[in-house]
Amino acid sequence: MKKISITTTAIALFATIAFVGCSSAPKDTTVPATTDAAQDAATDAAAGAKDRALSEANVAAANELLKKVEVSGFEFGVTTLPAKKADDWIAMAKPTITDTLGKIPDGSAFVITGHADAKGTDEANALISKARADYIKSRMAAAGINTKNMKTKGVGATRLKDSGNPESGTNRRVTFSIDPK
Repeated sequence: MKKISITTTAIALFATIAFVGCSSAPKDTTVPATTDAAQDAATDAAAGAKDRALSEANVAAANELLKKVEVSGFEFGVTTLPAKKADDWIAMAKPTITDTLGKIPDGSAFVITGHADAKGTDEANALISKARADYIKSRMAAAGINTKNMKTKGVGATRLKDSGNPESGTNRRVTFSIDPK
């Protein structure tokens, strides 16, 4: 009987040591959990930087693509295009613009910029170029393109396409870009 008591006592003592050892284990795992949280935060920060870089790459690619859908052919002092020319431009540009809008980062703006040649006054050119941008935006909306995140601006004759010939009709145009804000 005495032998059983010693064995029972030894088992109880072993169980107590084992239990105490186990109860301290969670304290040991708390330290690595904190380290894991720090690693997770670092990983999230790196992923955020990668997403920003990806967004910047998307914006750069979109801006290159949008150069191909520039609107040109405005007559001197005129803010609209002949209907057929405007319809042909919309048919050509709509897929590119719609696709681009779906790929730009949240918070970015789609900018429609009107330009003028160097004929006339700076004030008149600023007004005409803004009106050209507004006209193209309205044509895009009429064609079913979502213009909610689009803004228009006119830059007059400050960004000539053909600076060697400032009065050239090639300077009377509307361009598009993505502003990542």
